[in-house]
Amino acid sequence: MFALIFPYLQPVQLRWQTAILIYPVLSFIGVGITRFLPNQPPATRQEHALVNREKSLGVALLSAIAFFQLFSLTAGEAWLPTFFGNRFSMSASISGLLSSLSSIVLVDVAIFTSYLLDTWPASTRMMALGCIMTALGYSGLLADASLGLAIVSPISLGLGLALFLPAITSASIDLLGPKRSGVSSGITGTAAQIGATLSGVVVGWLLDLTGRLGVAWVVCITLSTFAFGLLCALQYATRREKKRRIASPQFNRTNSW
Repeated sequence: MFALIFPYLQPVQLRWQTAILIYPVLSFIGVGITRFLPNQPPATRQEHALVNREKSLGVALLSAIAFFQLFSLTAGEAWLPTFFGNRFSMSASISGLLSSLSSIVLVDVAIFTSYLLDTWPASTRMMALGCIMTALGYSGLLADASLGLAIVSPISLGLGLALFLPAITSASIDLLGPKRSGVSSGITGTAAQIGATLSGVVVGWLLDLTGRLGVAWVVCITLSTFAFGLLCALQYATRREKKRRIASPQFNRTNSW
């Protein structure tokens, strides 16, 4: 859609960097519109106002986590062939094969992590582990050491994807419940896609400025670490809400003999 619209924007001398920003702006407007859609019967809206605000904060945190983590992961996959080709003078086919290790690990491990979420419902911890594996993978690329360590890095990135993607879907369902899982999954998925879309442009811009892939790896490590910090905040907010519900008189009346 954007490719069809952009030629008509050229006569007004709109820079392509500015035009690309139209995409996330329109996406966030669409997400904001869903906030005003009816979600509770009129008689219960005021009763559940506090709970809805807390859940909205949780969705916002989860969307920010998805944005930063997918930005980091997608940027790495996009520029891995360039890294292997420049650093180790590999052919394009070999560089592409080594870069695809992350996707191979994702396919093999994601099924196991999805099953693990059914038996061990700890989606926040699994997402945190995914952020850690992502940061470790980029640290191996940043070390600029042997080929063996460089090959381990896309494997670590694939593990980060395999841990993060199923867990964030499960966390969306846990946050708003099965009835509203479509809304929460749609919002977090939109935020993740925006991050993945902008990653290639931003990292390419950094490469034009510095000419070094190491700068891109540092940015990706920083974003994954920031996503990990947001996960800690989400975990803290979730525990505080559980304690508040247990301490409330309504909870005691509902669960009393």
